[in-house]
Amino acid sequence: MIRSFTLGAAVIAAAGLATSAQAAPKKASDTVTITGCARPIVPFCTTVSYRGTNYVLHGASPVITTNTYVRVKGRVSGTIGICPGSQMQVISWKKVRGVCK
Repeated sequence: MIRSFTLGAAVIAAAGLATSAQAAPKKASDTVTITGCARPIVPFCTTVSYRGTNYVLHGASPVITTNTYVRVKGRVSGTIGICPGSQMQVISWKKVRGVCK
């Protein structure tokens, strides 16, 4: 009885590890990197326009200062939100050379 329970638990754990290993590359490919000028939409949102798409940035730490040229890496989570545009969960960002016009 205990032996079959242990064997069953081992099989389930092995299947879970295989699924996690297959899912890991997919998560990595879900990220996008955009570059542009961070602009405010008063009072709540910061956006970056990149190749004709307006991205609304969420979860940037430290907060991205507006009117700053930045490179942002994140995951696009859809278009539903309080601010118009594609919602992006920020993974990382940094200030880069460029001029906001």
